[in-house]
Amino acid sequence: MYRTVTLLLAFLLSVGVTFAQSNTPKEVVVNYSNRNSVGVSLVYEVREQIRESSQMKLVELYNARNAVILTIVTLDPNSNSEMEGSSTAYSATWSYLMDSDENRTQVYLSSEVGISGVDRLSSTARSLVAETDEQRRKAVSEVASLIQIFRAYGWRQSDQQ
Repeated sequence: MYRTVTLLLAFLLSVGVTFAQSNTPKEVVVNYSNRNSVGVSLVYEVREQIRESSQMKLVELYNARNAVILTIVTLDPNSNSEMEGSSTAYSATWSYLMDSDENRTQVYLSSEVGISGVDRLSSTARSLVAETDEQRRKAVSEVASLIQIFRAYGWRQSDQQ
């Protein structure tokens, strides 16, 4: 048990310090599963707004080291009706990927569901990107807080050897 806790702490320190103290844009991965054209447009808008951000950097999952992952699943709530193609129902889930040379861990952060009409895609995308930035800030803050707590109790990386 002590060894497991020690390894977790070492992992948090090795990953968290770099992630929390870095001044470079933070990585964001956007995964998606779309079942309708409006959902495809929503994800396109989200990805474009992240690309334009000075605080976030859009990366692919295989290139991500320490990143917030936004997973979006969409479907047409009006399929098989005359309103088909006018809106999308979406589920957005945020998680935090911590990656070091030895471990790769993904932790759930938050989620939401919603419906967006084709005329509201830009504002829905803005809302999802704003929440992505908020989740990124929370992840940085929480990792830094954990590191401070562990250090306050006298844990040092040298303790793991």
